[in-house]
Amino acid sequence: MKSPPRRGRCEHCDGGPITTEKLDWYDAKGKLTKPLEHHLLFELVNLTVADVSRKVDVDYHTVDALCSTCHALINSDNNTICMHNIS
Repeated sequence: MKSPPRRGRCEHCDGGPITTEKLDWYDAKGKLTKPLEHHLLFELVNLTVADVSRKVDVDYHTVDALCSTCHALINSDNNTICMHNIS
């Protein structure tokens, strides 16, 4: 899915700076929308990364990277969201 952000020039500011729209449902530098990330994390509670990758048709490495990011964010609390098998 490609959704280029809208850009606009302020006619009232000095120099007419250009601004870029920022949407709350996706990260411009990310591969996934925020709702899809939440769905994948929900699926990872009881499934392996490989299972979620096949079920949702998202590349294995993308799901694994999301899971690794999730672990890095909550590892300090000794909680777990991603409960996948590590070989």
